[in-house]
Amino acid sequence: KMSFTNIGAAVAPIITDLSNKIAVIVGRISNWIKENRGLVRMVLIVAASLVAAGGAFVAFGYAMIFVSKAIAVIRTGFSVIKTALMFLMSPIGMIITSVTALTGIFLYFTGYGSQLLNWFGSCFNTLKQDATGLIITAGSQYFVQIGNIKFPQQLQSAQVLKGVRHGDLMGMLAPASPFRRSKNRFV
Repeated sequence: KMSFTNIGAAVAPIITDLSNKIAVIVGRISNWIKENRGLVRMVLIVAASLVAAGGAFVAFGYAMIFVSKAIAVIRTGFSVIKTALMFLMSPIGMIITSVTALTGIFLYFTGYGSQLLNWFGSCFNTLKQDATGLIITAGSQYFVQIGNIKFPQQLQSAQVLKGVRHGDLMGMLAPASPFRRSKNRFV
């Protein structure tokens, strides 16, 4: 504790002298500001204007970054469109486009397109009915209802599909196909 007192006593004259010099400098600056109020006010206005201009330039810079990114996205979109059009105009692209168009025309005018859509519709309806039935069955088997509250029981996926084999599923779907083979030709 004595050593801190000795250090304080040694440093005190230096700090006192420094604080007196700072007080004199602050007094002179204060007097100069009182004598030159107009100049000080002008300097503060210029400084505030520079700060505001800097903020405006920062905001303008962010706006330019946003605009450049938007232009880059648009440019990328046009690049994708250009690539797609170049592919379609290439010989391979023209062949693919022609085959696709001819297939669509064939399916439309021969009526096979509507048959194909009807077949897909019936397959998806069957799938929807099977999935809905499975969900309802699973829901009734694996939830216990007490009043208006349903409590889940332990669900085991093996019990949901118990007795259903892959061959059974394929056997159910195959007869519904309009493209089943008859004498090695599609009917």
